[in-house]
Formats: sequence, structure tokens, C-alpha cells
Amino acid sequence: MRRAVILNEAVPSRRKGTAVNRLDIGLRAVGTAASLVVLGLGVETLATAPVSPWATASLLLFLVLLAVTTPFIAGRPANFFGLVAALFSTLVLGRLFSTMRLGGPSEAELGSIDPLLVAETGPGIPALTWSTTALVLLIAVQMLLIAWRHQTLGVDRGLPGPARQATYNEWVITFIRLYVGLMYVAHFAGHLFAGPPAFGVFVAYFGSLGLPFPEGWVILAGVIELAAAIGVAFGFMTRIAAVCSVIYLFVSVGLGGHYGVGYVWVLPTGGWEFPALWMFVTAMMAAAGGGAISIDALLRERARTLPGVLRAAVA
Repeated sequence: MRRAVILNEAVPSRRKGTAVNRLDIGLRAVGTAASLVVLGLGVETLATAPVSPWATASLLLFLVLLAVTTPFIAGRPANFFGLVAALFSTLVLGRLFSTMRLGGPSEAELGSIDPLLVAETGPGIPALTWSTTALVLLIAVQMLLIAWRHQTLGVDRGLPGPARQATYNEWVITFIRLYVGLMYVAHFAGHLFAGPPAFGVFVAYFGSLGLPFPEGWVILAGVIELAAAIGVAFGFMTRIAAVCSVIYLFVSVGLGGHYGVGYVWVLPTGGWEFPALWMFVTAMMAAAGGGAISIDALLRERARTLPGVLRAAVA
């Protein structure tokens, strides 16, 4: 009788596992196809469209990164950190291709009331806008499926050692950490990788704030944002990255004059409501650290072989 009960309980689990495996196969196939479409369209655009050398070099860099990480999308089991890297590169490509202005902005656009719209929006390349969006969603579902399988079916393929012990709460914190870290993509991509027209707009904006040598401030902001995105999203030196991120947000919101506008974010030129939320959540990452699903956790496994400073940074 006991054996019969156990067998009856195992049947739904096997059926559930079979359905999930089929979903996994479909996601890997469609995700790989979407990645190849992005790579193909990206290379074609760079070969045929009047893209500046600066933007071309930037886009090639992230196209190569996507090509390198595509096997993680197609692989079985899917590697979680490989998917994070693929998501990172796809988001940057989506940001750049979707706001691209071939030939640069017109004088009328540069003289508009809000020139930041020139750098932050654009006609873009519609096919690449939609294909990168689809790829982002497919990668995100793959990542969620890994977490679901781990928590529900006890399957830990594709997860490094420490992540196999992750609890439900650690998975939740991990996805929040990914989101708040990857929010920087829209910012550093424009500051560092979008090319001369966008860089010129940001230089003019930083100059309007009274900052000396605004070119240097734009580059510094972009480097800090890039470092914060990598550190927080991948969980690398998480506490240091999160603390620096909070300080950066606090200072940049002040320099931008948002504290004087008021709290509500939809006020003209933006209040400090949204940055305050971003700072608060990031501060929680500084308190919690990278957790089990992070590069820090992998490095802690090898703590005895790490230099003292790095060992303290990933603690």
C-alpha cells in the first residue's frame, strides 16, 4: 500500500517535469533563434547604415559579447550566469539600436527645448528594437524557469555550487538585485557607447549644471554606472558596488537639481521620488550582499586562494 501511494505521488511530478523539459527545449530553441536574428540584423546594420565609428565599435563589442554568450542560451542545462551576461549584452544592444539616429540629430532637434530627448529617444532600427525586446523576454523566462525548477522540482542543473543551496527568498532578492543593477544600462550606454551626437548632448547638459570640464564628468558618470551595473547585477563585490551606487545616485540627483523640484517624480524636470526608491532598494543590496546566487559566492568558495583585499571585498 505504501509503495502504491509513493508511486501515485511520483506520477504528477514526472508529468510536471516532462512539461517543464518541453518548455525548456522550446525556450532554448526560440531564444537561440532570436539571438541569431539580433546578431544578423546588427551586423547588417553596421555594414550598410551610416553609423559613426564610435557607435560601430561599441555595437561590435556587445554583438561579440552576445555571440559568446549565445551558447548559454542554447545550452542544456542553461548556465544562470551565462544568461545574465547574455541579458546584459542584449539590453545594451537594445538601448543603442532603439535610440539610434542614423546620420545624427538635426540642428532643429539639437535646439529643441529638451535636448536630452535627442540622446534618450530616437527612431532607432525597428527590427532590432523588437528583436532585442523579444530576446530579453526569452532570456528572462529562461532564468525564471531555472529558479522554478530549482525550488519546485529540486533540479539544480546550470547552477554553480553555492546557488544550489539557495532558498526561495534568496531567489527573490537575486531577481531584485538583477533589476536594480541592470537599470543602469540605459544610462551608461548613452554616456559611453552611443557615439558623438549623444555624447555631445550629455556634455552640454553637464555643462549647463555648471560643472567644469563636462566631458570628463560624462565619462566618469558612465564608468561609475557601468561598474555599478556589473557589480550589482552579477553580484560581484556586491556590497562595495551597492554602496558606491547609492552615493552616486545621491550626488547625481543633487547635481541635477531634483531635490529642489519636489518629491513627486512626474513634476516638471523630475522630483526625487524615483531616485529615492532606487537608492533604498540598492542600499538593501549593500546590507544583504550578493547571497548564494552571485559571483561573490563563487569566489568565497575559493577564498583561501584569493588575495586578502579581494577576500574581504566578497565577504
